[in-house]
Amino acid sequence: MFNQEAGNEAMEMLDEIGVLYRVVSDHQIKIGRCISYYPSKGSIFIDGERGARAEKGLAALRDLVQGLGLASRKRS
Repeated sequence: MFNQEAGNEAMEMLDEIGVLYRVVSDHQIKIGRCISYYPSKGSIFIDGERGARAEKGLAALRDLVQGLGLASRKRS
């Protein structure tokens, strides 16, 4: 199971900026149709890309989803 604190922080941040997500396993949060986030390590994967993105963590995830237009609100 993912680190509960890290998972809660990720879900709280996604809620704050209005991003839809679902917890699909004990290790993974799925954002939209193609982004997977693994809270324990901060790893971000996009379906169709090879391997994890170099950028890691909540700030990188926030920047990615906002850049892709998946966030309905900007975080203040």
